[in-house]
Amino acid sequence: MVCSNAGGAFSPFGDITTLMAWQAGKAEFFEFFQLFIPSIINAVVPGVILYLFVPNTHPEPIETEYKLRPFTKRVCALFALTIVLAVSFDNFLGLPPYLGMMTGLSLLMLLAYYEKIKYPSSPETDRDYDIFRSVAAAEWDTLLFFFGVMYCVGALSFLGYLSWASGIMYDSWGATTYANISSLCSN
Repeated sequence: MVCSNAGGAFSPFGDITTLMAWQAGKAEFFEFFQLFIPSIINAVVPGVILYLFVPNTHPEPIETEYKLRPFTKRVCALFALTIVLAVSFDNFLGLPPYLGMMTGLSLLMLLAYYEKIKYPSSPETDRDYDIFRSVAAAEWDTLLFFFGVMYCVGALSFLGYLSWASGIMYDSWGATTYANISSLCSN
């Protein structure tokens, strides 16, 4: 858990808080990389502790052979292109990053349509699939979770609780002491 949170801290795409901070314009894309060294340290220390105290046993290997679909490598390349588009839309064009993500999703749908035409569905080939259905089935719970987080944060901000709590923490307690320690402990 600590390692995954540390890894997500130095990239706008790492977790929901860095993504929201980047999209709100609170930090530029490359400013997040200042957190790279602290993130590495925050990942290595628990990793070393786990290495020292977790027994060195291995489960039995699963002998399963997977056959990749013909366009698998293109989908992976499209994922990387989508990240580049989101960053480029923000940094070079001044457009919201979600437009780059939507462009990448559109390209994915075009690729899926092309695959459907090139490899028609048949019982032997198992090529008939819907990208939207696959994404919805895999990510629906995650999307609802993030919607709930953003909805709650928005409601707390609208009601004034966030400004009230940050006023107490950073004005009364001081930004370099208890406020930062308490915000770290709540994560």
